[in-house]
Amino acid sequence: MARSEMNASASPHLGIVLIHHRMADHLRRCLGSIRTQNPPWPMATVVAHYRTEADPGDWIAREFPWARLVWAERFGISHMRNLGLEGVADARHKLILDVDAELQPGALEELARFLEAETQAGAVGPRTVRPDGSLEHNAKRFYDWTTLSVRRSPLNWLWPRNPWNRRHLMMEIDHSRPFACDWVAGACMLLRGEALQQVGPFDERYTFGFEDVDWCLRARQAGWQVYYCPSATVVHHVQRRSASGLNTLTLEHLKSLWRFCRKHGRLGP
Repeated sequence: MARSEMNASASPHLGIVLIHHRMADHLRRCLGSIRTQNPPWPMATVVAHYRTEADPGDWIAREFPWARLVWAERFGISHMRNLGLEGVADARHKLILDVDAELQPGALEELARFLEAETQAGAVGPRTVRPDGSLEHNAKRFYDWTTLSVRRSPLNWLWPRNPWNRRHLMMEIDHSRPFACDWVAGACMLLRGEALQQVGPFDERYTFGFEDVDWCLRARQAGWQVYYCPSATVVHHVQRRSASGLNTLTLEHLKSLWRFCRKHGRLGP
């Protein structure tokens, strides 16, 4: 039996949490990449599926019997991630992974070894690339109002390497080496179990977006560090519906921004 097929009852060292809604092809590819991982520790995978009449999710259990399936009755990134985390509560470390992300060989082991070595690391994210191989800057500094304004304006497209973007995306730092950052994107983020227990789960008031920023900010406030680990690589087949014009997910993302500012009184520390 492959380690990725071990049941969560075996007290896994690594727990992997996926959330799924209307992305079946991505889910299949993501689960396939998990199955190729071969770390020297037991691991378990949970898929939190938003059950609808159009997709009750039964096919997931049939095609991937080694992954535990849990059902969400409502959509919400934080809510669904927390449901998945409950399914791997006994795991030493928990990997939050979007279904449009594809783990490359050895990525999970590299992240886990980094977390074990850096005792102050509460979370670590991998080197993330687009399908064409270009770097996706997933290790970031906290937003400020200038950065946020630029990234949501035409200037971001006309002048992508502007100084505000460069600072926010930490472009001046050598991304071939590990470094500490303010936060890493929730598309792929390994959480230390001890840190998760202290900081708490994802804030379910965030339906779409900013839940990763919020968790990392709370972790740093609790004394943990957040790191970027380039020896682990993930391909991100980005499905950002919130970036395709004004739609319901765009509005939910803006609501999450508003909730973040209201909760913390600012965009960063």
